[in-house]
Amino acid sequence: HVYQLYSIILDNNKLRNNLKEFLTKKGIMSKVFFEPIHLTDFYKKQIIKKQISLKNTENISSKILTIPMFPGLLRSELEYICESINEFFEKSND
Repeated sequence: HVYQLYSIILDNNKLRNNLKEFLTKKGIMSKVFFEPIHLTDFYKKQIIKKQISLKNTENISSKILTIPMFPGLLRSELEYICESINEFFEKSND
């Protein structure tokens, strides 16, 4: 493992997007890294000549969010990330 990406899967797209926005406001970078390649303009125009549907790929990619992970991540930063995610879910359950 290269300890470069740590991805989590949320229950749905709305929850994922709300968590991403919440983390951004707290100064925590998160990103959607995994877009379905078959839906990119390049593949639609250059490679794939017919419409295809990959339901599992599309479903998972709509719910996945990558949060910070790297060798220099400090324990205090990791705790802040975890506490922030917990705070988000505590607030969303209110």
